[in-house]
Amino acid sequence: MRTTLLAVLVSLAAAGLASAQQEPTDHNGGGPIGVDLIAGPAPGFGVPFRLSDHLTYRALVGFGSSPSGGAAWSLGNNLRYTLRPDADWSAYVSVQASYLHAATTSYGGTGSGGTGSGGALGTGVNGGLFCGGVGVRRNLGRRTSVYAEALYGRLTSTGVYDSWGMWRLSGANTLSAALGATLGLK
Repeated sequence: MRTTLLAVLVSLAAAGLASAQQEPTDHNGGGPIGVDLIAGPAPGFGVPFRLSDHLTYRALVGFGSSPSGGAAWSLGNNLRYTLRPDADWSAYVSVQASYLHAATTSYGGTGSGGTGSGGALGTGVNGGLFCGGVGVRRNLGRRTSVYAEALYGRLTSTGVYDSWGMWRLSGANTLSAALGATLGLK
């Protein structure tokens, strides 16, 4: 399952690389290479690929924590449809799917005579996050834009991932506030 998911994500990223012009773009044009710096719901970065005037694909990597306090990371993708791509301000809708992994540590084993002198064992917990939402993007210049969005999501496992911009609504349902900046580079 994990290998298949990783293969799909890599394939989508490769297809995006092969297809096109990258964000940000406005009426003045944008740089040929883009990078997203993301502050929420998980600090991380993304690489945006423009598939058409309105449609953008992003490969995403984020860092958070597990509910038990261990380190966690996410690897995902985002598809965004921008209503007015050439405008300084524009609304958009987006969908996102992410693979989540949390590193956990457990203690196991016993020494001779059952004294409990076993060492720490590294283990991991995996899950997924599927989201949909709306946002607004503001072009700040020829190669820079900022964005904010609200995402409703569903976790496949509740014990995997937490972040400062993610709130649990009930069970596996979440609400996230995403903030970021897109930088077009030459």
